[in-house]
Amino acid sequence: MPQQKVLLIDDSSDDAFLMERALRKVAPDVDFEWIEDAVKGFERLLDFPDNGQDVIFMDIKMPKMTGLEILDELQKRKKLANLRRVNILSSSVLNADITAALQYGNVAYYTKPAGTTDLRSLLQDVLSATTKDLQA
Repeated sequence: MPQQKVLLIDDSSDDAFLMERALRKVAPDVDFEWIEDAVKGFERLLDFPDNGQDVIFMDIKMPKMTGLEILDELQKRKKLANLRRVNILSSSVLNADITAALQYGNVAYYTKPAGTTDLRSLLQDVLSATTKDLQA
């Protein structure tokens, strides 16, 4: 089985640093790819392997293109349904943002954890769930 990869689309270099650091603690062998520009992240997702084992995390609030706009464009191109799951990782706790993201069938929504311990726990849970999905 090919090596698992975590893709993060987020305009915050601080969040990317924390994500990679936490990921190294819970899954040191997993590849990490960070794309800071939302438009480039969208383009990367268009080429993403269908139903692969890779894990996608994406912020909602980004310049140029929001995470919700990315989801909408992927849906229009019939690409979203082919991705295993998109994990929204946002600081927004607004019900409107959560509801808008969850309208897409294979999207999970998580509020950005306040501490590194919580982030490591979240990563462990998401990576474990993805592995279980692949074995099912």
